[in-house]
Amino acid sequence: MLLSRRLQRYFLGSLITFGSIAFGVAPQLEAKPTLFSWQQQAIAQVTQAQINQYAEAYLIIYGDNGMTSLLAEVETLIGKKPSWGIRCDQPSSINRLNNRQAISQVRDYCNKTLPSLIDGVIPRSTFNSITNQLPNNPTLQTQVEDAMLNILKQRQGN
Repeated sequence: MLLSRRLQRYFLGSLITFGSIAFGVAPQLEAKPTLFSWQQQAIAQVTQAQINQYAEAYLIIYGDNGMTSLLAEVETLIGKKPSWGIRCDQPSSINRLNNRQAISQVRDYCNKTLPSLIDGVIPRSTFNSITNQLPNNPTLQTQVEDAMLNILKQRQGN
């Protein structure tokens, strides 16, 4: 009887867990957690408008601004090209540079330049959420790539 009760609890817990994942409900984890600040977030539900905004922001970030020159400067400062991705939403990726001047320049870019570029296009939380979903979601990758191509075609047409 005791084993039966345990199995029921296990299956109920598993059902709730898998149901939450299937419906896209998960706690939102923040870099600076506060007590009882969990929010529900739909992970896999990205609208076409958000995809278009993400594509526009991505093109702004990696297009006409100083991202390329920043990365070249970081490479010069640390003496090699970083073997990992430097991401503003992952402070550990910045700290791994192990060069105060490089870290300072990247943080300045992340905290001042980048927000001024994308804040008018897409909320940073949405941008980060989509960025985090891309590696595991080939459909979303294709949608973002298509949106970027459409934006570039529109720019060439004008």
